[in-house]
Amino acid sequence: MPTCRLTHGQNDSGGLVTRRIVVIGVPSNIGIKPYDDGRPRGVDRAPTTLREQGVVERLSARDDGDVLPAPYRDFTRPHGRPRNDEELLDLTRRLSSRVARAVGAGEFPLVLGGDCSVVLGALAGLRRAGISRPGLVYLDAHADFATPEESKSGSVASMCLGLAVGRGQTILSALADTPALVLERHVA
Repeated sequence: MPTCRLTHGQNDSGGLVTRRIVVIGVPSNIGIKPYDDGRPRGVDRAPTTLREQGVVERLSARDDGDVLPAPYRDFTRPHGRPRNDEELLDLTRRLSSRVARAVGAGEFPLVLGGDCSVVLGALAGLRRAGISRPGLVYLDAHADFATPEESKSGSVASMCLGLAVGRGQTILSALADTPALVLERHVA
């Protein structure tokens, strides 16, 4: 049975603890600007597609279902704030609870997004679970380090790593009791 081995979970004798993988889907596109004609970009289909391709079975994981987003609201960029910031804050808090619950149960959460903004809920959940110095390996076509002022689109997907390391002030910045969900030097 494939499992995940974490150094964070060392036992008293210094050995690694094996944790079961739990899949949490977040079929969201509310963190990314839609196409100019208003059509969604389709990233919300990724969790379903990955499940249909057998990711849960191949990992012998437990499927914890989906955290569903609110409908897309800000088709026109609002002044002075990211698109859909209140909806994203709600989604991030709910995902954070799921991630924290999985970690608390001794499981390894594997979050399947949706758009890049799901990283905020995953990191906030690790913080809630008491992991004060999480590391992050982030694979994307863009850096996603823009601040709200620098982002051309106003989409949180373009600034989620910037927000995660404490850059920029938005309502999403209030996700943890610290300015950063992850230290910039712990992001690769």
